Amino acid sequence: MTRIRGAAKGEVPDDIRAIYEEQERDRGAPLPNTPVYALRPSIFRGHRALAAGIEESGLLDAQLRRLATLRAAFINGCPF
Repeated sequence: MTRIRGAAKGEVPDDIRAIYEEQERDRGAPLPNTPVYALRPSIFRGHRALAAGIEESGLLDAQLRRLATLRAAFINGCPF
């Protein structure tokens, strides 16, 4: 659990609320970092744009990207 109380779905702009709803539909709840990033919508949107840019660049194979994400989570002690 994060130590920062994130933004509730009712407190965010419509475009970010749609992402909450998409994550709830796909995973049952928003990802833990979503409410924290949503505290600052401009940062949230920038983070999403960066992630999309990395994915669209094609520089990292999707499987390699997933393995790198898993390794980073392991290093950080992420329980997910």
